[in-house]
Amino acid sequence: MALLTLLAFARADSLARRRAADETRLSDERFRLLLGAVRDYAIIMLDPQGRVESWNGAAERIFGYTAPEIVGQHVSRFLPAGMAPDAELVAAERERFEEEALRVRKSGETFWADVVVTGIRDREGKLRGFAKVVRDVTERKLLDDELRENRARLAQSNRELQDFAMVASHDLQEPLRKVQMFGDKLRRRYAAELGDEGRDWLLRMTNAATRGQSLIQGLLAFSRVTTKAQPKISVDLEQTTREVVGDLEARIADAGGRVEIGALPTVQADPLQMRQLRAWVSPSAARSSSATAATSLRRASLGVAPPSLSISPQASEETMTPKPLTILMADDDEDDRMSTREAFQEHHLVNDFHTVNDGEELMEFLHRRGKYKSAPRPGLILLDLNMPRKDGREALREIKSDPQLRSIPVVILTTSREEEDILKTYDLGANSFVAKPVGFESLVQLVSTMTRYWFQLVELPPQEAMHG
Repeated sequence: MALLTLLAFARADSLARRRAADETRLSDERFRLLLGAVRDYAIIMLDPQGRVESWNGAAERIFGYTAPEIVGQHVSRFLPAGMAPDAELVAAERERFEEEALRVRKSGETFWADVVVTGIRDREGKLRGFAKVVRDVTERKLLDDELRENRARLAQSNRELQDFAMVASHDLQEPLRKVQMFGDKLRRRYAAELGDEGRDWLLRMTNAATRGQSLIQGLLAFSRVTTKAQPKISVDLEQTTREVVGDLEARIADAGGRVEIGALPTVQADPLQMRQLRAWVSPSAARSSSATAATSLRRASLGVAPPSLSISPQASEETMTPKPLTILMADDDEDDRMSTREAFQEHHLVNDFHTVNDGEELMEFLHRRGKYKSAPRPGLILLDLNMPRKDGREALREIKSDPQLRSIPVVILTTSREEEDILKTYDLGANSFVAKPVGFESLVQLVSTMTRYWFQLVELPPQEAMHG
């Protein structure tokens, strides 16, 4: 009886062993089928020393070796020259190793590969080998490189477009501005001598110049649209609004008025777009012809209450007398220097008016060097930006960093309307930024406004005190 029981147990154990062996073979077969079905990933099993134990079809396709050729060979065969043979294994023994780098095919050709190596351990934690998965990403890498090159070319194209916009802003508009400027002078001074036909021709000429400028402004607007938006930063709306009001003070003075600004928060916004409030508010205030005008600054996306600018009539014109002031204009354009001088003369100002051609000559004047040894200290500087030798930006930086000069008010008077120039010059300490008028009549109106503001409204430090 005991023998029969023993035989029964032996037979059951044999069946269990056979069943386990069958399941193992089935599992191995399924694993081999799985490895063979994977076409994009080379799946390689390594022993603890880094020798190849198994090799799927994808590995043969990617590396070029057949299984009989590579099984038993060290994994370093796939590494490029200069890489430590056991670099992957040493790293994977500590933790999962992953990188995107060059690997070598049987032919010696290198390719870009996404490599993952993981250590395999038993239940006791003993290292039994490594599993290595490799994917050929050469095509994706080439596409990435091409995309990067295209982005670089696009960035270069945008820079060239911006450069062209700057050229258009100055060089292309200047001739048209001169046509309008001198056309205005002809109409103001010689209208009777020109006759009806001459006046008609003059009007056609200046209108054509105006249309040309509009086309150039459209080109500039297009170039700005194609540039990348600036990241949003903290913008003090109250300070920005006060800067806008500062630009409007001369116009407010013309109307004889006052400005009230409520408390405003700091918001996250594009500073350049906030600066565009200047261009948005000023025309609204200028167009207002009533004795009392109100302009609201609204930006729905900001979610804040708008401030209110109110202008009330005050009797100021009769009580203000222009103060004597020495004016220094730095501009490389002889026509602009002449026209600005004539515009000041039309207002019968008693001020001294001096001119220099560029930033270098400006600094010589201010420091009283060379032929300017006896030059007076200016009470106001009109500064162009685009000048030879030393441009207005460099000169402005020097003036505002010099303790003896920085108290002199500097008004930027330029053809540029670029937000970048506006921001930079204010950051450097400019007191105002004014775009050069197109026609002579507009220049005369600008000088009238400047006369009220700088010679009647504001209190400037005495010129003697600025001598140091």
